[in-house]
Amino acid sequence: MKTYVIVISKTFPEGHSNKGQNTYFKEQILNALLDNAGVSACDCCPSSKRNCSICGHKASNFRKKIHTIRDNYELWEKRIKEVQADKAIISIRQWSGRPYWSKQEIICDLGAKDGVGIQEFNLLPFDLLIDKKAMNSKRNMQMLADNDGMDYINFHRMFICGPASPSKAIIHFTKFRY
Repeated sequence: MKTYVIVISKTFPEGHSNKGQNTYFKEQILNALLDNAGVSACDCCPSSKRNCSICGHKASNFRKKIHTIRDNYELWEKRIKEVQADKAIISIRQWSGRPYWSKQEIICDLGAKDGVGIQEFNLLPFDLLIDKKAMNSKRNMQMLADNDGMDYINFHRMFICGPASPSKAIIHFTKFRY
């Protein structure tokens, strides 16, 4: 079976105003995926707990990251169709240390049964479109930011500010869709 890898950031990258600070994307993804199971989202907790007295992790302190946004919609659309046809999986990973210089740590592997999906995301000069549907209201953009595991300001800095861009892919880790 094919494996397509998505590497998420452990810390905010160079050039970002929060450079070097933890993104907590791993915990946010696990919170989203494990929410109904009632199990822990941190590495040292007993699996029967959501909050950890050892490391201080509190599941409620983290958002739920239910998707990621990536360049090259056409490429990801082909890959997600393979996942949905049960011919491939998506492996969500993060760097153990310095990006591209350290090993990748597997966070989870997702397949067809997990509800993996894709939607087209376009940024035009005065429009934000998901599957060609306008999402310009502040409420919609706040929801998009929350579901991507970021606050509105950081999401705006990463995706909204700047020039128009080609189609991006919203890769869903769950059955949720806009």
